[in-house]
Amino acid sequence: MPSLHPSSLSDPGLRVRLTRPRTPRTGQRPIVILSVKSHAGIIPIPVPILIPGEDPKRWAIQLLKGFYGIKQGPRIWALKLHSVLTGIGFERTDCDHSVYVYRCGGVRILLPIHVDDLPLASNSREALQRIKSELGSHFKLYDLGLVTSILGLGMKIVRDRAARTVNLSQSGYITSIMDDFNMSDCNPCLTQMDEGTTLSVSMSPQTPEERLRMKAVPYRELVGELLCLALTARPDTAYVGVLCRFVKNPGEAHWNAAKRVLRYLRGTVDVSLAYSGSSSPDLFTAFSDADLGGHPDNSRSTGGFAICIGGGGRAVG
Repeated sequence: MPSLHPSSLSDPGLRVRLTRPRTPRTGQRPIVILSVKSHAGIIPIPVPILIPGEDPKRWAIQLLKGFYGIKQGPRIWALKLHSVLTGIGFERTDCDHSVYVYRCGGVRILLPIHVDDLPLASNSREALQRIKSELGSHFKLYDLGLVTSILGLGMKIVRDRAARTVNLSQSGYITSIMDDFNMSDCNPCLTQMDEGTTLSVSMSPQTPEERLRMKAVPYRELVGELLCLALTARPDTAYVGVLCRFVKNPGEAHWNAAKRVLRYLRGTVDVSLAYSGSSSPDLFTAFSDADLGGHPDNSRSTGGFAICIGGGGRAVG
């Protein structure tokens, strides 16, 4: 039997990471955020079949369904889910193929995909129920109710419908970072960086002894944790972008600067990112700034921007 292309196989129960979680924008209309989980029976790995008198290398087995462990698993699940969603009326976004949008009149439904978890956000509760019913005709669904947290990021989602606000908090994630780097009892500070401090490559280790000592310091790991935090619910820690310049050869001054960010987070652990309704006709507000030749190593200028949607930061760079 000739080998088969993975697209000829299907199983809606396979798990594969497809996207990172997204949060919707609040605005004039109320938004309902629900979460459902698809599931199907998984076929166990079959026992090898041996045909007497035949070379097993000359044969291939056609699978009627996929199962865990095969290399085509991610593609099988992606093709199956894409076929179902487009059949319902969803369109895949060009900027992120793991986010689908449904548009019909004044109804909008956002569906970001994470493995087999399908959070739904819409301005119409009736439309959500209809879409859930249609998905239920293709997959076995578990209705997890309103979204209150994102487990992988330790993020809590708090909604106040009376005040028309959505707050994103990562206090649990920050606490875990403190524990990992033994900074749970550190003294908090009000700023992320000492006034007048300018980090440069000249502060990196210069001797073999200094490099050997700094190899035992988890600078790269700490910067990675802080970068993840800055890209989600704490854009105020975007200063970590400066610390990323020195992950190849960090020095003692760079390490102290990274720990100062932890001290700042220690004092602001309960700060959350808030989105609220607005009467402004503007879809978003953008701010930008730049210095002139402020880079100490190459005299280049450094620019920055912040894009706010619904009163909260959505993109910082």
